[in-house]
Amino acid sequence: MYYSNGNYIPKKITDCTDREICEEFLYHIGVPKNKFSEIEAEENLSFFGASEFETALMSFFNSL
Repeated sequence: MYYSNGNYIPKKITDCTDREICEEFLYHIGVPKNKFSEIEAEENLSFFGASEFETALMSFFNSL
């Protein structure tokens, strides 16, 4: 199976931390890179640190 690096984080998703997954997601939904820390501060909680992502490999997700 082919696993490529992310568009923003130069690592495979399986090697990313929770924070890196959040940043990659924000990048994909169009949030400017310079706004990441601003969003974290505005939420008054550590959005990136408090998040808990569980990665799962879905081999045949796009096979339909």
